[in-house]
Amino acid sequence: RYMADGKRQNKDKGRYMTPHVSACGATSEVRYVVSMIQYLCDCMKARQDLFAALGLQKISDFREKYTHEGIDFVLPRILLLVDEFQQMFLEASGREKRILDECITAITKLGRATGVHLLFASQEMSGALGSKELANFKLRIALPCDVAVSEQILGNTEAAKIDKKGITLVNKKGGSKAEDNISYQTPFIDDKADEGEESEFQKCLIEVYNVAIESNFYKVQKFYQEDTQENIRRISIIR
Repeated sequence: RYMADGKRQNKDKGRYMTPHVSACGATSEVRYVVSMIQYLCDCMKARQDLFAALGLQKISDFREKYTHEGIDFVLPRILLLVDEFQQMFLEASGREKRILDECITAITKLGRATGVHLLFASQEMSGALGSKELANFKLRIALPCDVAVSEQILGNTEAAKIDKKGITLVNKKGGSKAEDNISYQTPFIDDKADEGEESEFQKCLIEVYNVAIESNFYKVQKFYQEDTQENIRRISIIR
């Protein structure tokens, strides 16, 4: 799992660094996010080459062939979660936007077969994905929003009509028909707690962490946030 948050002021992303997360960029430096997406695109292409060499078509074929009869070779799925994704488009240079468009288009077209997936979340859509790129995202999820955003995400205006808390609309067909929307009640996890106690949300994160530790699941993790970097002059003085 890989995560990125385009808004620098969100400084709580470190708490999501449970063992299943390989890298997290809590940064407004779009170069880091671009490099992460490029890396995942390269991983996807490497998997394509591997499947081709083995005469296979997709990740499910690979798992069926190599995870049986005592063979425990599991090729994990890769998920990139980007919060406030429109920010990286607003901050990106012309060259960086081209790289983002190319990588995102490649992953949305070919990622399902290779087990590489994108989950983009945002409070608004301004300056973000165009209709061509957005068309490749087949699963759309919308919370209450204005008419323009609802049309961009779902292809219809139904999300602008939501009048109850916690309701979300899901469209799995990538079309524009309102009848294709599926309504769900989203779960609520309280992030508030009395002093000295853990919130329900913190308890969930701790549970995920403990399960990973009990299963001896460890990996090298990277957490990038420019606010935590030391000034190079200060480092030189200390040394």
